[in-house]
Amino acid sequence: MGASQHCDPACLARLDGPRYYRVHKIYLVLGTVGVVFFGTAGLVSTLAAATNFDGSFGRPVTAAIIFGSGWSCITLPSVWLILEYRRSRLFISANAVCKVGVFRTQTLLWSEITAAQWRTNLQGGKLVLRARAGKISIEFAAYRWDEDFKPIAFFRSRLSENVQAGWDKFETNALAALMEFAAARRE
Repeated sequence: MGASQHCDPACLARLDGPRYYRVHKIYLVLGTVGVVFFGTAGLVSTLAAATNFDGSFGRPVTAAIIFGSGWSCITLPSVWLILEYRRSRLFISANAVCKVGVFRTQTLLWSEITAAQWRTNLQGGKLVLRARAGKISIEFAAYRWDEDFKPIAFFRSRLSENVQAGWDKFETNALAALMEFAAARRE
């Protein structure tokens, strides 16, 4: 895959023939379902309170404000999931890695990476890359990978052995969980 317009020109200028990965479509599905469900519930309850059609609210304006605020707060994470799906990308090239998020873009050159921490979690694991320019955290379960998780092998081989930590635990615990997670998504 080629580079996308979602990566800013400064990021693309540092990359050499990047391959990019997107987050799973489940982000879009869950976000859309959440916005429709919670948005509708918020609209109906707010209108019911504001109009006070059955006289059950002693203070209809206050109730409408509370309902509207509450349902808006519950709807916001769904909006965030949609934004994540639309904007987020991970670009990997021979000379750099670039993570594009909803509000910011982070780029690290391979030559500048000083630490790479392989971590495990319930969904499989992540890789935290650190350099003077900042850090990039890559949650492997969030992205659509090849079935054999080639990027993990690429990160493992591309990064110097002396900057990597936690690989043994990651390989034992997280890699198996990621494979199961990917198999479950395909079903």
